[in-house]
Amino acid sequence: MALQSKLTLAAFIFLVLTGCSNIVPETHSVLVLYDVTGSTHSALPPANKVVADISKIYNISDDDAIEDFVYDGFDIGMTFFDELSGDRIKHKRFKPAKGSTATVNPIKRKRLLQKYLQSVKNMIARTLQNTPVNRQKSKIYSKLCKSLGKISESDADTRHVVIYTDLLENSELANFYDIATLNQAAAEPVAFARRHFISSCALPDLDGVIVHLYPYRSASTDTRINLAERFWVALLEDAGAEVEVDP
Repeated sequence: MALQSKLTLAAFIFLVLTGCSNIVPETHSVLVLYDVTGSTHSALPPANKVVADISKIYNISDDDAIEDFVYDGFDIGMTFFDELSGDRIKHKRFKPAKGSTATVNPIKRKRLLQKYLQSVKNMIARTLQNTPVNRQKSKIYSKLCKSLGKISESDADTRHVVIYTDLLENSELANFYDIATLNQAAAEPVAFARRHFISSCALPDLDGVIVHLYPYRSASTDTRINLAERFWVALLEDAGAEVEVDP
């Protein structure tokens, strides 16, 4: 190759590389908490709804909007409210891109992100299918407190918690099936929590965490669920979280 041609090629490569910016991806952490007490498998929100609700947070169900997230990283985990509050959090992770816009193919990243979301749906479906339901106790606060402690320590750029539950605590800490107890909790949420819950686990600082609350409702339980909702929303907001109900 002639010297002039080599210089021209080198100049072209230099312009391409210097004209491409380094990728600065964001990271996103999502925790899904599922209440399987007092429910049958058919009554639980299916995996495709959960993924749709997560996609709605970031608008990644839209084929064009997903392109805003192709370089980003995701950590989506799920666990259950249960009588033991011991189920571990299962995770699916999608690593953020490294390099520059010249070295990372956005079309390939988009395809990988879509494949990742499908793997999240499969994980949730398998986990729901294999977990026992209609359990006797509902230790909502204990599991919520422990799980929120983990996401509060995350250094992700965005942190979201998606909760599916009837909101009715039923443990040694409190019984929200007792209407007198539930009325007390709804009337003075923070004071009630201090008397009954905080000694077992104190909620962490939830500043910057957004909670998406999807209560299980029916015509027969609506009044009771509204009271429980008032308690949980006030408690989470007092800890610094932003709470959205049925977003």
